Amino acid sequence: MTPFKTIKVGPFTVKIKLLSDEDGAKHLGTFRADLMTICLNPKFENEQIEAETLLHEICHAIYYVFGIQAKKDDQERLVSLMSTGMATVFSANPRLLTYFKEKLS
Repeated sequence: MTPFKTIKVGPFTVKIKLLSDEDGAKHLGTFRADLMTICLNPKFENEQIEAETLLHEICHAIYYVFGIQAKKDDQERLVSLMSTGMATVFSANPRLLTYFKEKLS
């Protein structure tokens, strides 16, 4: 399980919790914008899947926080917003880069 209880995404603190057993049977992870919460499956096959799932859900949080609109925004703008979002997340959460480096290598 990820060592993070919260991460910062833009100006928001996003909680990191575990999915219930029922939801964990359906999903590896979820992001709830209304609760500013990422929920992760309590059981992953390996650490790489866990880390990639966390990164995936962080991308959903960035998508929401930065107001990205896939049908409205062109590819270059979408990539620019996501890279800026990731830069702010990594800047606000320096241990996150270490976590991903350890788990994904």
